[in-house]
Amino acid sequence: MTANQADYSIQMMSRSLGVSRSGFYAHTCRRPSARAIADAVLASRIEKIHKASKETYGAPRIHAALTEEGTSIGRKRVERLMKANGLRGVSRRKFISTIVRDERVRQAEWSRTHLAPSYNAGESEYAYALQVLADLLGGGSTSRLYRALVIDQKVAVSAGAWYSPTNLYLSQFGLYASPAPGVDLVRLEAAVNTEIAALLDEGVSDDEVTRITARMVRGAIYARESLGTAARIFGAALTSGTSVEDVEAWPARIAAVTATQVIAAARAILIPETSVTGLLLPAGED
Repeated sequence: MTANQADYSIQMMSRSLGVSRSGFYAHTCRRPSARAIADAVLASRIEKIHKASKETYGAPRIHAALTEEGTSIGRKRVERLMKANGLRGVSRRKFISTIVRDERVRQAEWSRTHLAPSYNAGESEYAYALQVLADLLGGGSTSRLYRALVIDQKVAVSAGAWYSPTNLYLSQFGLYASPAPGVDLVRLEAAVNTEIAALLDEGVSDDEVTRITARMVRGAIYARESLGTAARIFGAALTSGTSVEDVEAWPARIAAVTATQVIAAARAILIPETSVTGLLLPAGED
């Protein structure tokens, strides 16, 4: 109505639209709500992050950036504010998949690899949190993927995750699962996607992260008791751009990882635009 005041009277528009004049004037004079003010502040911050990324970041990465800053906000709210302000990310790759069939394959396997930072390249501040995330998702029979897919749903005979931060350039974060008898890869992939979506939406608990980091630190201490293992650890570090000091500081840095950092890393890295899905099948199987 405000936009058409120059052409039509408020009285005529009120009659046509079935609203009262008093209601219209009350609306135009009403102060913005606290929610509207907060949205305006968030929209301004979102726009700055979007511009800083050279207008490539979409809602997942902007949400991760806000979370890392300490801003508590839902991903759907970020999506709504971006849409309202005409902001969009750039998807360089989306849902790329490869299928390999070979007569030597006896057990089908599903896998997905995400482009990820390392200690030396990319968003390296996520490197320690991604190590914790890999253990949380797929570090053995108590991990989220194993418990959900193998034990609870019984759609897989194995499931896990992996990540290595020691590459000289960018690294990868991987997920994998092998289907149980009678389960096709479409159903298996849907089950994996459901678990990842739940993690991204609900986050992780402080207790869960504390338990995992403590186990990882214990493992590092035990590994150093072996002369051969310790030598390999230090040798691998020195040939991949890290130092003896980095190796010595690893337990303390892992122990310092928080649940907030883990979910921020997950939301930044586990996105379809930077992933490739692979299907390994026996020859002749669809």
